[in-house]
Amino acid sequence: MQQSGDEAFNQALTIAFDNRLGYAAWKANGRFFR
Repeated sequence: MQQSGDEAFNQALTIAFDNRLGYAAWKANGRFFR
């Protein structure tokens, strides 16, 4: 149970990190290539 909970937490953390990274890249693209 705890292992599955840690897995879900790690997945959520990874998704949040990817979203932040993607948002930063999208913002950088708009700033530099518009």
